[in-house]
Amino acid sequence: QHKYATTQIDVPDPIAKKIVAFNETIPKRFLCGNKIETNSHITLKYGVSDLANEELKSIEQKPFEVSFGKLDFFPPSEGSDGCDVLYISVILNKDLQDLRSKIMRKVTVENN
Repeated sequence: QHKYATTQIDVPDPIAKKIVAFNETIPKRFLCGNKIETNSHITLKYGVSDLANEELKSIEQKPFEVSFGKLDFFPPSEGSDGCDVLYISVILNKDLQDLRSKIMRKVTVENN
């Protein structure tokens, strides 16, 4: 069980399938515990301790475009079971910034 929760949005299915297909090209010997993320998503904020579900559901958001950046990784941590976490960066645009701001006003964040 993780100490903190996240707020995230799922990547649309056609793009998510491409990300998962890329993930599957990584040789298993490089995977920590053979773990591959199959739920492609954009994490908007990590460290949410008060997931005011009804409050978050009340956030109205129209669809918007995002641009992906380069591959990067988070170093091993307790939350990643001691494994590096490879991710695709997302370029922060006005729509994403506005959505994050709405979320920050609705929940308590314990860890940046």
